Amino acid sequence: MPERRALFVDLDGTVRNTKSGHVHPLKPWDQEIRPGVQERLAQFRAAGYAVVGVTNQGGVAFGFLSEVDVRAINRRLEQVLLPDVFDLILYCPFHPGGRIKAYRRESECRKPRPGMAFEARERLGIELSRSIMVGDMDVDEGFAANAGIPTFYWEHRFFAEDFDADALLSG
Repeated sequence: MPERRALFVDLDGTVRNTKSGHVHPLKPWDQEIRPGVQERLAQFRAAGYAVVGVTNQGGVAFGFLSEVDVRAINRRLEQVLLPDVFDLILYCPFHPGGRIKAYRRESECRKPRPGMAFEARERLGIELSRSIMVGDMDVDEGFAANAGIPTFYWEHRFFAEDFDADALLSG
């Protein structure tokens, strides 16, 4: 089977915003999809890209939410807000400054490290050198570089109405 291209997307601040104004959603209902996201992700999925969400969830390490909460939040994103869009959503609960000892550490899965990209490659047969990353923070750009993903877009450009996705998909 030929290796697939993937569209990696950060979640918080890229795909979704919170309704509460917090940086990260703390409950499944506390999220809304940003304008243009659903259409653009569906466009890439229809073109054969695997769509992979990658998100640091350091709030687990600080005790703001649990891994059960993170999974419930992401499940609502996958099943209700953006059904049939994601092939995989990965998260990293670790943070070196966290208050919860079990989660207070560096991790290869924490962006900008490339662990989540490598996991997606193994699970979905992704060719990272033909993939794209979209994000809203420097750690997202660093993640792409560290994973060998050559193409990075800032979210405000990638999801803009005038972004020429067709040119990117045909290139």
